[in-house]
Amino acid sequence: MSRMQSSRGGGGSTLYTLVELHVIHAINLLFAGQRRRCLGVSSL
Repeated sequence: MSRMQSSRGGGGSTLYTLVELHVIHAINLLFAGQRRRCLGVSSL
């Protein structure tokens, strides 16, 4: 990912990093929700 950003360069690099941060945050939230569901099912 970082290599692609460096190759693109320019002022848009900051925008790409912001978008990637949002995407990573959303993915982390999704995984956290799935883990909680799995833990809840296993505990039952």
